[in-house]
Amino acid sequence: MERLVRIAVHMQEAVRLGSSRWLEHQRLALILLDNAAELLMNRCCEDLLRREDFDLRELRNIERAQAWRPDLYRTEPMARRLDELRARTTSIRRRKRIERDFNEKARFLVERDQLQPTYARILLRLHAYRNEAYHRDEVRPETLSSAVEIYTIAACHLMRTLTTGTMIGYSRDAPEPLRRFSELFSQARTPFDVQPAIADALLVEAGLAGVSAVREVLRSNMTDRLDTFEDVLAELAGAWPDRGWTPETVLAQLQLPDEPQNAFLGPADVASLSLPLGPDDLTRWRQGVTEIGEADDVLAAFTVFANFEEAFEELESAALAAIRAYEEYLDLEMERMRGN
Repeated sequence: MERLVRIAVHMQEAVRLGSSRWLEHQRLALILLDNAAELLMNRCCEDLLRREDFDLRELRNIERAQAWRPDLYRTEPMARRLDELRARTTSIRRRKRIERDFNEKARFLVERDQLQPTYARILLRLHAYRNEAYHRDEVRPETLSSAVEIYTIAACHLMRTLTTGTMIGYSRDAPEPLRRFSELFSQARTPFDVQPAIADALLVEAGLAGVSAVREVLRSNMTDRLDTFEDVLAELAGAWPDRGWTPETVLAQLQLPDEPQNAFLGPADVASLSLPLGPDDLTRWRQGVTEIGEADDVLAAFTVFANFEEAFEELESAALAAIRAYEEYLDLEMERMRGN
């Protein structure tokens, strides 16, 4: 019961902060949502790994016996048994990676059919976005609000689907921090029905329940990011109008490795290169916005969004880094002209 209370209160606060119009509150909501997602995944991973403990002990005992008396224990039946046990268990090294790494938890749950691959792809991208806000104190004001909404949907999905383990000390009376969910506690058929019901209630509270709300959030996020990206291309192309740069050649330049020789390439040089992405991809991504609007269910909408996110995110980051560097250059030039 304590674990249910902790995650429910955690998510309540994330939803409350996410509804604020202040970027500072939304940044905290993003961090809370990421932590909630990792907690939920970690609980499920622990439960799955705990089920392997008996096989893991047998595996270790056989390996120790073989090291002690290889003449007795290195037999063909024993080799077959080792292969069976290794196929059914997770190595100690992998367990340690799962314990400490967000991405490894998501991958492990996908392998065990506990998490749909599309949601894992979204979680990995959202976690990287959270790292910008948490470790580097960087936020993208134009998309932070929709990113928080997307993470709210994803975290509530985990609350609904990753309900493993046991429930100790359950009562139909809602604990004090969750009094507003009293009706959900009293109506639940089993203790494990409460967490999914709270997740659904939080989505309603956040205005994110149903496929239409999900479609709108994803469409808004993609549209805003593509609009910003095209504005950045235009601004960088116009930075030195006498040099012949265009949005198309800036797009190409952004895909080049950050190496000294590439800094001296002009627009004609860049235009002659064969690169993975071009203007047609921008058109294709715009079409993806339409596809999301026509998606029949949440998973279909998230699949289109995940495809976009994985193709676009690296290019988007390069564009945002370039515009920041250009703006810093302008600030330095203004300071120099003022004689500072």
